[in-house]
Amino acid sequence: MRRVVVAIALSLLVLGAAPGGATADGTPANPQQQLALIQQIRAQLGSNLADALAAQQQLRLSLQTNSAQQQQVQGKISDIEAKIGALDDQIAQRSCERRSSRAASKPSAPRSASSREASTSHQDPSCSCSPSRRV
Repeated sequence: MRRVVVAIALSLLVLGAAPGGATADGTPANPQQQLALIQQIRAQLGSNLADALAAQQQLRLSLQTNSAQQQQVQGKISDIEAKIGALDDQIAQRSCERRSSRAASKPSAPRSASSREASTSHQDPSCSCSPSRRV
C-alpha cells in the first residue's frame, strides 16, 4: 500500500514539473496554483450562494407583501359588494314605492271585486310595498 502512495506522489511530482505546467483541461499543474484556483471557485460559489439566498429572501418578502395586499383588496371587494347589494335593495324599494304612490294617486272609480283582483294580480310579487302586501 505504501508503494502505491509513493508511486502516485512521484508521478504527480513528475507531471507537475513537466514543461508548461498545465494539464490538458487547462487547470494549472502547480499545487499552489490549483489551491488558489479552488479557493477562488469556492469564494465565487459562496458569493453566488449568498446572492441566491438574498434573492430568495427578497422573493419571499415580496410574496408575503403581495398576499397581504390581495387580502386587503379582497376585503374592499367584499365591502363594495355589500354596498351594491344595499343600493340594489334601496332601488327596488323606491321603485316599488313609486308604483304604489302612482296607483294610489289615480282617481278611483267604483270597481267590481273581480276588477280589483285583476289589478292586484298584475303587480310585482317581489314588491313588498304593494298595496296588497301592506299590513
